[in-house]
Amino acid sequence: MDEVKICPQCERCTDPDQENCPYCGSAFTKSIPETKMQQASVRDQNRDSGQKQDTGNGSVLLSTSPERASFFFRYLMALSPIVLVIVCVFVRMILERMFQIGSSSFISVVPAMMSGYTTGPLNTYASPITYATSLTILMIAPVGIFIFFASVGWSMRLTGLWISTSLALGLSGVAGMIMTGLAGVSPASGNYLLLLLQWIEFLVQPFCFVAAVIVILATEKFRRSIRYTITKEGVWIRGGLLSVQEHMVLYGQIGRIVFEQDFLGTMFNYGTLIPQSMTRWGQEMSFRGIGATGQEDNFGAGIGYAKGREEGSRYPLDCLYGIRDPKKAQAILTELICRHDKREDEQVSYLKKSYETDVAKTTPRGSGIRVPESTVVPGRSIPDDAGNEPSASTATAGMMPEYPEGKVIRVHDDVIPTTTMSPASGNVREIPPLVKTETHPPLGIPPAESVLDQIKKLGELKNSGIITEEEFTAKKTELLKRL
Repeated sequence: MDEVKICPQCERCTDPDQENCPYCGSAFTKSIPETKMQQASVRDQNRDSGQKQDTGNGSVLLSTSPERASFFFRYLMALSPIVLVIVCVFVRMILERMFQIGSSSFISVVPAMMSGYTTGPLNTYASPITYATSLTILMIAPVGIFIFFASVGWSMRLTGLWISTSLALGLSGVAGMIMTGLAGVSPASGNYLLLLLQWIEFLVQPFCFVAAVIVILATEKFRRSIRYTITKEGVWIRGGLLSVQEHMVLYGQIGRIVFEQDFLGTMFNYGTLIPQSMTRWGQEMSFRGIGATGQEDNFGAGIGYAKGREEGSRYPLDCLYGIRDPKKAQAILTELICRHDKREDEQVSYLKKSYETDVAKTTPRGSGIRVPESTVVPGRSIPDDAGNEPSASTATAGMMPEYPEGKVIRVHDDVIPTTTMSPASGNVREIPPLVKTETHPPLGIPPAESVLDQIKKLGELKNSGIITEEEFTAKKTELLKRL
């Protein structure tokens, strides 16, 4: 039977002749029969598609999920219906005792001589009073108590609390309606509501355990669906029960990492990491208001004030909730965030240095303005806006720059009275001349007419034999370089 090698890191099979894994680069430590190769292949295909696997280039640095101990409080909230049933039993006993004490006290204070007059009315209204009292007690415990805690849990985003209490009350209510219908009581009868509440009171006791078990199992399935993957690009968060949510938090969007660890987290080595954008953690907000209202016969006024503190979300799909060894994950995230910021600073510094070097190369000394170099070709002139060539009287012969075909960019610049051209793009900057009464030639460079006169004079000196041919040639070359 042929032997194949399996990687101890990614558990993938490959050819036995290879020394390292072609997927992750790890060294092989054992071999398995070829018949197990198909099992390993199936195991790779059955992996969770949402879990980011290492592609061999080391992009996945850490993959983790919440610890079971971190969901202890959520499991405890799932047991809320059982606690509420116990509370309802005590509340019902207290309310019935209060009614009995109130009835006996009322009868005892009535004088004996008036008992003949009060006995008849009390007997007449005894049944309605008892019916109303029973309805009130049953509406408070358990219906009122369950609805109250379900509302509190929903408003405080305690999912286990409001789902478990709502589920227990809902199941007992549906079962109570079925049992009341099987008893043959019509919904239009007067005893229907009382009988329904009695069935709810009885059925809520077993259904509280059913609701608690359902919510605990759903919470555990939700915990197992959550996966946190730290890569070189960002943090992937994936999970969900009825609907799957997956999103990525880039390191450029993280300004700080908030670390939290409670007492149980210290004991079992788990904690929560909350990514925060910039510095909004701990920011306080206050609201103030003054109002008045009134009608013809009344008037009211008030002053309101509220203050709150902004914090990060601790929902398991918004942060790294209850992960094992949080210090390790915090160190990895901190290093990646600092590396990202350092890379951005280096890019900005490099661009700034490149820009300053480019400006220093293309800006003449003392001008302070970037002027690209241009090529001067004799006899070339610059057309105007209509495309017409200027006349010979207005153009200076031998002083016009040559430029390639390109668009003309006009700028109003009163500092550089010349026409420049970019060698890279071929764009010509046409700058209006200086508005000055007189112009001065650059120091050390004589005008073109004086150079020609000097050459003529040198020719006369050579013809007269005052200077030699070599001296004339050298001086003429020097003067022509100044043009």
